[in-house]
Amino acid sequence: MSSARIVLASLMAVALVESGCGDRPVLVNAAAPPPDIRNMQTTDMRLQGGILGILGVELPKVCMIHHRHKWTDAGVITGGPPAVPDTVFVGPDGNPQRISREQCDQENARSLAAEEDAFQKTVAEAQRAAQQVQQKQTAAAAQVVRDEAALGYKHVTVRDLLLDGRTYASDGTKVAAAGFYKLNARRDERLYISYDDFMMHTFQPVEARYVGLLTDGGSRALREYLMRCVAGCNVTILGHLDRCVETNVFGAKAQDVCLVADDIRPPVN
Repeated sequence: MSSARIVLASLMAVALVESGCGDRPVLVNAAAPPPDIRNMQTTDMRLQGGILGILGVELPKVCMIHHRHKWTDAGVITGGPPAVPDTVFVGPDGNPQRISREQCDQENARSLAAEEDAFQKTVAEAQRAAQQVQQKQTAAAAQVVRDEAALGYKHVTVRDLLLDGRTYASDGTKVAAAGFYKLNARRDERLYISYDDFMMHTFQPVEARYVGLLTDGGSRALREYLMRCVAGCNVTILGHLDRCVETNVFGAKAQDVCLVADDIRPPVN
């Protein structure tokens, strides 16, 4: 029993020494100082996460989804921030869902891939629609040409009229001539080779080539359409060539060939 008491007393003495209750000072390892929150940014995960954040544990947070394309009722329009702002990732319940940074990166990758796929499909569909419209317009224009040919009209250009106008006038050839129409003055209507030719004549010292046009005996649809062409317009005139007298501003007269308009080709929609 005496030996047991000696062992118990020894253990109590050691406990007193380790607890600092003895007479001698006790040396212990100094604990690491707590982080200085004054030097932390508000975005620091340690500050946002409380105790877990201080320990370096990253907590779930709201995820912002980035966009390259803008969705509209008509389809997808290309663009990017700030024209297309970021949106908050929401869960199945429609409310913002907090997820990890890795999950947020994955959701952004999926979103961008889905947007790009939808955008490419929208572009392809728009191209197909445009091609279909172009094909319909081309087919309609070809049908109009066939109909005019069946009525005896020869399809020519203004350049053809300038080169072969006297021949056409002599044999009474009916023509369908495409060009740029401009009313230069009263009873001075002109059919230019193109709009570019007209502009060169207007703004540069270059004589534009044109054929004089007589429309008084043409159809009402022809005269009404040309009346709206105040600034000029591209037209196809149906008519025939004839010899006419051209009078300039000084009263001088000259024999020339002009196009006598019968009708106008209606625009193909």
